[in-house]
Amino acid sequence: MASSATTSSAPTGGPRSWPARVTGELDDYTIGARAKGKTGAFDYSIERAIQTGNRAGDEVWAWGLATTAGYTFDCAWKPRVM
Repeated sequence: MASSATTSSAPTGGPRSWPARVTGELDDYTIGARAKGKTGAFDYSIERAIQTGNRAGDEVWAWGLATTAGYTFDCAWKPRVM
């Protein structure tokens, strides 16, 4: 997906050193994928996203990854451990 907007950021305080004000066009693209499945009592899920583009003339590049896995016991109340 693509988006284009004029953005403005102000410092929020904290340990990082942010520029006082950044303005300009935002042109970014994000692509991602998800896989999930179950084999017997084991289950899993994995998600990945990558973002690239430009903001106020600066390159944007970011990524994310999330995983989960679990095991469901075969008994009357079906407890699941992650």
